Amino acid sequence: MEIIKAGKQAVLFLMIIMLTSTISTAVAQDTNKPLKSSYSPEELVNISQENYELLSARKAEIEQYRLEKEQVSRMNNPTVEASAGIKSVPSSNGYLYGASITLPLMYPGKRMLLKELAAHDEELARLYHRDMMLFVRYEVIRLSYRYRAQLEKSKHTRERLQRFRLIQTYLDSRPLVSPEKIVERNIVREKIKMLEKNVTETLLATRKAFQQLNMFTCFCVDENEFPEISINWFSKPPVVDGETMRGKSLEQNVQLAIQQEIVQRAMTKTEYQRKKASPDVGISFFYNEENAVDTERSFGAGISIPIPILDRNASGIKASEKETEVRKLEMQYARRNLNREMSTLFSEYSTATGLVNSFSIDRIQGLLKAMRYANSEFKRGRVSLQTFLEMDNQYNDVIESTYDTQVRLVVTYTGILYNAAITQPVEGQNND
Repeated sequence: MEIIKAGKQAVLFLMIIMLTSTISTAVAQDTNKPLKSSYSPEELVNISQENYELLSARKAEIEQYRLEKEQVSRMNNPTVEASAGIKSVPSSNGYLYGASITLPLMYPGKRMLLKELAAHDEELARLYHRDMMLFVRYEVIRLSYRYRAQLEKSKHTRERLQRFRLIQTYLDSRPLVSPEKIVERNIVREKIKMLEKNVTETLLATRKAFQQLNMFTCFCVDENEFPEISINWFSKPPVVDGETMRGKSLEQNVQLAIQQEIVQRAMTKTEYQRKKASPDVGISFFYNEENAVDTERSFGAGISIPIPILDRNASGIKASEKETEVRKLEMQYARRNLNREMSTLFSEYSTATGLVNSFSIDRIQGLLKAMRYANSEFKRGRVSLQTFLEMDNQYNDVIESTYDTQVRLVVTYTGILYNAAITQPVEGQNND
């Protein structure tokens, strides 16, 4: 029977090990799960808010200060003292014993102010967490658009390279009957070399753009693996009411709220420094017994009060008053700086909206069609190489400007939303 019982325990132990291993493997596979075929900016925002370490640190900081506030509410521990000894008198010897307990008590109002300081720290941690949530949201959206724009530029550069390689094949297939044709072939060859260099540079720029984005998303991918992002480009810029946004920024801006909380904390600290000059008291109870001759017992209570003669915390009070003055001045500057920053953003947004209308994303397909037409006509000999090169350079400039303008619009628009502490998706009307 003992052998059967031991066998059952061994089987149960093995089953537990196998189950634990299966769960660990499943968790590891979920952590390193493969990338989806495509992500939207909102999905990337959600992933980043889960994976970004500094955001997790801010969240943990809230709990830290909550616990510190809870600790401040507790009373100080009492002090217990015990003593024993021998008492000698001319006629006899005896023992003496003593015990006392002392309970320190804060001056009325001190503990309440300490709790208020801890509450300010906790609220500051919440505000810092909220500010980082907004920052992560709009930084990920900005980086998503920048990364996707870089992907499009890289794709465009590769298409140009492929187009000129086909032209080189076409020119190499023709007999070189004139110096002009020889020069044209040499021009195309050098153009291909420059485009190959551009392809390498755009690939590097794409990798850098993804690495910046991946600092928030924390994807585990190979160096040359680039996840797809589904972007809705802006055919029309969002309408922004400047006065409404300015008012919301002055009311809701998290950085201003943080600065205001810092001012309130400094004022509370000043009050605490004033209370700190008042002495704390200690209440004690004692019991003594000695039996050298006759047994004698004594008990009673006492109170101890430090006398604030040498130190009334005058410098500490003045230092806190100066700190309050500094924080108030910083608050004034923060409001003025926010007002200036919003004015700058409105000006930049106005410029960006004009550029988006000039370099419309809807023109991309038309430009590509025009480029194909120029390529076809060049091969038929009805368009010169010089005209084709000018067309190619113009087409490239417009493509680059179009995507740069989209990114510029998103950067400015998200800056306005961040300052106004508005949480909302950012996407255009034109599906990718």
